[in-house]
Amino acid sequence: MIEVAQLRARVNALSRRRRGPETTAEVLVDLLVGDLSDQTLVEQLISRYERNIACTRLTALRETMRRSLRQRADAVAEAIERSGRAVRIELICAVDGSVVSALVEGRDPRTAAMGTVIDIIDVLAPIEERPVRI
Repeated sequence: MIEVAQLRARVNALSRRRRGPETTAEVLVDLLVGDLSDQTLVEQLISRYERNIACTRLTALRETMRRSLRQRADAVAEAIERSGRAVRIELICAVDGSVVSALVEGRDPRTAAMGTVIDIIDVLAPIEERPVRI
């Protein structure tokens, strides 16, 4: 899927360095929500969530969507790990939930996702403790 390939390319361009909560949240929101100043990108974001819901009714699409979701989650997990953090899948689910809620309510999805991520980043993607080498 083109969307996953584009996501993977953006993750591969990320440097490996420890990032604070706000910077990590920005990285995550950029990857999962994107720049919504372009109406085409807004439509692509809405389409992503429509496809997720549609596959619950259209079982022939279900495995394709599961594979896409796994690839998306793997790419995001790598981005979080490149930020020096461990990641739990619930973080991605929280972003998705805040984006869908914002779209329904007519609020800015990026702002909603950013607020959600900043509130929970240290719980669902804590800084990885690396052993001290002597």
